Amino acid sequence: MDRESRFVPIEIESRDGEEGMTLVSHAPPWESLSQNLGGFQEQFVRGAFTNLDEDIVATYNHNPSAILGRTVAGTLAVAEDDDGLRYEVSLPDTTVGRDLSESIRRGDVRGSSFEFVVEPGGEEWSKDEDGTDLRTVTSARLFQVGPVTNPAYSDTSVALRSLEDHRKAEQDIIDEAEKAKAETQAEAIEQAKRRLRLAEAE
Repeated sequence: MDRESRFVPIEIESRDGEEGMTLVSHAPPWESLSQNLGGFQEQFVRGAFTNLDEDIVATYNHNPSAILGRTVAGTLAVAEDDDGLRYEVSLPDTTVGRDLSESIRRGDVRGSSFEFVVEPGGEEWSKDEDGTDLRTVTSARLFQVGPVTNPAYSDTSVALRSLEDHRKAEQDIIDEAEKAKAETQAEAIEQAKRRLRLAEAE
């Protein structure tokens, strides 16, 4: 299944400890509308991520060579809280870790990103008050979280395909309803004609 990625413009909290710096952030917050993602907005409900007990990695700028931690190693913790999906990662004593620590201290890194796959049947489509399509993710698998330097364009190709399928299904329902209405009207006209012919014959 194709993975999707999103940027979350939430400040990253940093904590200095005996073993170095620990980063804490949320990706994503619950039921918080995203920016326009190319024709739709998106939100995640609490409990949407189904695999938090599996192996999830933290990277810097989505670079697999710049790994910061992972859940199976105990260097990354991912859990739900009241605000959203919270992640906490202990930065490694590596070039990437040290450079990132300094960038965060300076305020140069200001957001997080996460990578996921929506489970089959794990999304609901609706419209908000302005008529904008809204995707609510109810079930998904998380693969990656981590800080990013710049809010790269979100990969929405999978969601846009789903939106097109949803719109097509809606249109099919409308077309079927219009067809049934037309057939009903045609039948009513024929019945009226038959009654008229019978009345004339009498």
